[in-house]
Amino acid sequence: MFKTYNNLEDATHAQPRVTALLSCQDNLMPASWHMPISKSPFRYAVAVREENYTHQLIQEHKSFTLNFLPFEHFETVNLMGKLHGDMDSKLAKSGLYIEGNDIMVTYCSALQTLSMSVMYAIPIKMATILYL
Repeated sequence: MFKTYNNLEDATHAQPRVTALLSCQDNLMPASWHMPISKSPFRYAVAVREENYTHQLIQEHKSFTLNFLPFEHFETVNLMGKLHGDMDSKLAKSGLYIEGNDIMVTYCSALQTLSMSVMYAIPIKMATILYL
């Protein structure tokens, strides 16, 4: 009845939602699984796959930014999902200019940036849900 897959890449598909660019240190990752979960107090949730280099950085630094870029940057956001942060300098290849320090990276061209500190990390089957 259900089709099974041997690896996650075969099972994934394009996500029909706004994809933000998650930044931790000089690493960038497209994040499509994110949403607000509370207005007062403000809380936001983001899902990050545990095998991603970004997950390792977030576990280490406990903070990151979520950058909402204008549509003109869709190719950059797409490219960041194809590169591996532990093998490539994603920030250099993105062509984006940063504001702030190396830990809380924001981009001059971002429409909105959320600076996040991890409050809770809940591991699930293939990812960790981060409540901020």
